[in-house]
Amino acid sequence: MAVLEERVNQLEEMVMRLVYIQQKTEIEMQRLQKEMKEFKDEMLEFKEWAKKTIEENHEWSKREVRRINKQWGELANKMGTIVEDIVFPAVRPVIKKYFHCDPEVLMMNVERKKGELREEFDVIAVCKDKVFLIEAKSTLRAEHVVQMKEKMNRFKELFEE
Repeated sequence: MAVLEERVNQLEEMVMRLVYIQQKTEIEMQRLQKEMKEFKDEMLEFKEWAKKTIEENHEWSKREVRRINKQWGELANKMGTIVEDIVFPAVRPVIKKYFHCDPEVLMMNVERKKGELREEFDVIAVCKDKVFLIEAKSTLRAEHVVQMKEKMNRFKELFEE
């Protein structure tokens, strides 16, 4: 009987240990579930923050691209006017020297419109028997020659005189 009593005591002790372990496991599981929920909430907040940050950076990038493109355009326009400002003062002396005539009319940035036809000319110089049409380019390209031919035809239509 003593052996039986000892075994019952051991069994009771093991059951108590199992109950203790089960309670401890449940408490640990609840703690882990709480931590997992907090982690999930943090990740959702991070995801929202990351999405917002990406969108803000995308908008900033688009604004910067527009700003830089605008600056490039302004710079290109300045380069065009610099070339014109350099060329224009030399027109009269060059025409006198190489074509032996003194321009009676010398105009810069002339714009003319006739119906739907509209054109702008960098420099027009008019002598008694000649007309000079000058386009200033910072870099000459082959297509500029073709464009100049077309521009001369439009010039003839716009300035019939």
